[in-house]
Amino acid sequence: MLRVGKAELQNIEKASKMKVASSFFVFALAASLGSAASADEYIIGEGVNPGEARNKPRLTVKVDGQSGGKTFSPDEASGMTVTCTIDVSGANQAYCSTGYHVYYSDRLSLTKNKLGNINVVPGADQEADNQALAFTNNNAPKEDPTVPEGWKGFFVSTAGNGNVGLDGTMWKFSFKLPDDLQGGEVFPIDILYKVADSAADMFASASPNSPESKNMEAYLFTKGIYTASNPNPFGVEGLPADADGYIAIAVPPPVVSNVVARQRWPWNGLVDVDYEIGGETKGFKAEISFDEQGGRHWVATNFLAGAEPTLNRGYNRATWDAKAAGATNVVTEVQATVKLLHEE
Repeated sequence: MLRVGKAELQNIEKASKMKVASSFFVFALAASLGSAASADEYIIGEGVNPGEARNKPRLTVKVDGQSGGKTFSPDEASGMTVTCTIDVSGANQAYCSTGYHVYYSDRLSLTKNKLGNINVVPGADQEADNQALAFTNNNAPKEDPTVPEGWKGFFVSTAGNGNVGLDGTMWKFSFKLPDDLQGGEVFPIDILYKVADSAADMFASASPNSPESKNMEAYLFTKGIYTASNPNPFGVEGLPADADGYIAIAVPPPVVSNVVARQRWPWNGLVDVDYEIGGETKGFKAEISFDEQGGRHWVATNFLAGAEPTLNRGYNRATWDAKAAGATNVVTEVQATVKLLHEE
């Protein structure tokens, strides 16, 4: 990734030139959500062994079709609607009654249908092929009013008379992103196990008390979703370890502009290079070089003490000691270039 600014080495200001790259990186804001602390620990009962489950279900969050999550640029994402799904695998025709919670950042707005209800619907796989499984059990999907500060959430459930649950997209929903997005924001999406009074989330077969059903459920809530003890592999800075998915907003790379290089007069071997930086510069370093029209090239390493290249947002100045670099006969047709390179 590179951001370049150039200027002619003259005593008058010239328009700077830039090369633009299309890549982005994510740098998490300092203020980010911690773990979804309201998740309840799944207690493995006596005689239950998740490793012995014949069916080993996993729930996968997909964002815009991408497993785990997706990073968007601020310009494209501002105010857009993003479609998400929860896909189930490893349990084809092995489950019946299910119920679990989904929490997400309160900066996201879950879309609603024309009746004003949250627009959480069965996935296409279930809707087309699975008429025997009910997806609106006990007035679910429904919003969860017990979410902690910084979060929103909903509850989903299924029910049926047999093991008719299919692998594939189980639930589909959409979020509207805020208009005031900031580069570096990360919005977690978390599937979690909850217990309330005498009710508990579940993932059971038509014989819920059978050893296989109990082993299958234990597998899902301990290994089939991400938890504090089974952290996600996403490697997104600022994302809680137990999040099952995310929507991230990229930080555009820094840009160098308004590069102006001036030799001091009367000539004493010093060249001042002024430049401006916009954007986040964490992980970058500045390189200043000079190219003479006749073909000579210098990468500046000899700077006046206290006037080395800086990476301040806005105005910066560095002073090159050309004589110390052996450039004693510098002509006016020289171009200065300021590059921002990734630190190794």
